[in-house]
Amino acid sequence: MKEHTSDISFYPQWVFTLGLGLSAGLDVLVASALCYYLRKSRSGFSSMDGVLNTLTFYTIQNGSLTFIATLAALVCWVTMTNLIFLALHFVITKLYANALLSTLNARKTIRIQQTSAEVEPSMQLVISSSDFNRPERSRARIRHNPEDIPMTTKVQINVEETVHTDYEHEEQQDTKTPL
Repeated sequence: MKEHTSDISFYPQWVFTLGLGLSAGLDVLVASALCYYLRKSRSGFSSMDGVLNTLTFYTIQNGSLTFIATLAALVCWVTMTNLIFLALHFVITKLYANALLSTLNARKTIRIQQTSAEVEPSMQLVISSSDFNRPERSRARIRHNPEDIPMTTKVQINVEETVHTDYEHEEQQDTKTPL
């Protein structure tokens, strides 16, 4: 390897390569740690284990997607002289945002999955209004409509833009020059 002590352009390349390498390594580390702790939290209850399996699937899916994109950007950065790595680098940031949003959006699906796991999935239930008059049926709480599941947290994002400009205005005096 050539010594680049006097070449100042070597340092940004080295820092960027290290950053991409650390990002790829951290993607694997975070996904592995999440999978480990989710597996360690298994309780033996089928509904809770189903939720943990779904969360593990989302963790592996999001972690591997960001890892592959970061690794591809690193390979393009090291091997190519064009700017393809930069396009992949912009994709990586969007993948992180999409991973967060997909996890937030999955909460409702996971809640539906958890409530439907309480009733055996192969058994279809048909409840008429006469069934609710019987005391033994009124104790069972069955939800079929996904809209009935309460959402405890709503996320609202507001984007505002304010532009403030300070400037000093100097008055210019008209000076007439004779012709």
